[in-house]
Amino acid sequence: MPKTISRRRIFKWTASCLAGVSVAAIQGCKGSSGSLLSFMSGEESDLFDAIPTKRYGAKWLTGGTASLQSSSYPKPFLELAANSLCELTPKLTEGPCYSTSPVRQDISGGQDGIPVRLYFQVVDIDCQPLSNVDVDIWHCDANGVYSGDGMRSEEFCSGGNEEYVKHKWFRGIQPTNEQGTVYFETCFPGWYPGRAVHIHMTVTKNGRSYTTQVSFDDALVKSITTQAPLYSERGTPDTSNDSDRIFPDGDDKTHEMETMQLDDGSIVAWKTLVVSV
Repeated sequence: MPKTISRRRIFKWTASCLAGVSVAAIQGCKGSSGSLLSFMSGEESDLFDAIPTKRYGAKWLTGGTASLQSSSYPKPFLELAANSLCELTPKLTEGPCYSTSPVRQDISGGQDGIPVRLYFQVVDIDCQPLSNVDVDIWHCDANGVYSGDGMRSEEFCSGGNEEYVKHKWFRGIQPTNEQGTVYFETCFPGWYPGRAVHIHMTVTKNGRSYTTQVSFDDALVKSITTQAPLYSERGTPDTSNDSDRIFPDGDDKTHEMETMQLDDGSIVAWKTLVVSV
């Protein structure tokens, strides 16, 4: 089955298009696949410079989503070509910590942590954007603890803490727009034994759902858990992406999000999800 051009090749190729070309002319720079990396706002050159290197500085912003400066955040998404074929995002387990989520973009509930903007584009197997589908995400807080009621393993997920059980921190639902994109404001997740840092998600359309999980670059996780206030108190995770038994083995990095550390120490992360619903 033919596949779309790899994301790294798209980044490398599009960066070469940008050399000496104005932002206004970007839309005219396409390859044989018809794929194009697009942006809903500025800072294009800085984003291209940051993506391939995976370098992370010691400066990390704290204070939760209240620290986000909306006007300064690039909003990347991958615009895939019509009539191409996309490879399905692997289905991964829902896990024992699912609880119903409120409809909201800021899912932090006012909790502390490194502020993160998460962007997802949801497409089908033909790379066609899926509009008006619900994206439900949930993850633990900086201490590796889940909030919410009705979880299958409440003692494991929340430690039996009543304060966590009665709240919905770090859970939320948003519908995709016409381009199949959606974003959330949250804080970088912590970790708990046996799992790499990750986010759960379910995409739902007309009662049909597709569940998966996404992770973060191990170098990013190490930088945060060794240098960032709040996170460094717990130290580095005992499980990496490669050793996490939930994620695919070997060189398969389909679960990893693309990430960018901004100058203020906050994070932008994004991923295209190919689902069948």
